[in-house]
Amino acid sequence: MRKIGLHIRIPHTIADAVAYAQTLGMPIFQMFLIDQIARRPLTIDAQAQELFTQLRNSGIRPYVHGSYFMNLANLTKSAHKTLLREVQQAQQIGAEFFILHPGSATGRLTHKQGIKQLANIMNQLTEHAQPLTFALENTAHGKNAIGSDLEDFKKLKTLLHHPERIA
Repeated sequence: MRKIGLHIRIPHTIADAVAYAQTLGMPIFQMFLIDQIARRPLTIDAQAQELFTQLRNSGIRPYVHGSYFMNLANLTKSAHKTLLREVQQAQQIGAEFFILHPGSATGRLTHKQGIKQLANIMNQLTEHAQPLTFALENTAHGKNAIGSDLEDFKKLKTLLHHPERIA
């Protein structure tokens, strides 16, 4: 049986988003753990932590969506730091899935090199970020967008150490 979930915007706090997800009664919801406009990390306080526990106990599964501004195919140091912080927060709230956009081969990188860079990042994440499963979203066609063609995912899979941890 397929389940449908929603992408929840955070009105003020993480606790607000969790409370809103509970009122909708959806079995799955996804949310950002960083303000996508201000690029400011959100705080997971004791109240939010308790709400996530209640959600999981009631069968509602929170998923985390990684920030849109991270380009995994050509990750900068600051974006890498953001990625690791978001992954740690996802683990803290007991998320099962962490959803990411693959990114784009930029600068001097070729498309093939972008896929290799993405594989390196995904291998680092799957080695150290237990028990998360990472979901890569396909993307719209772009000059060097990774994931705009399903063949990109096929190539990526051959470079992964733990392909079973990537959805």
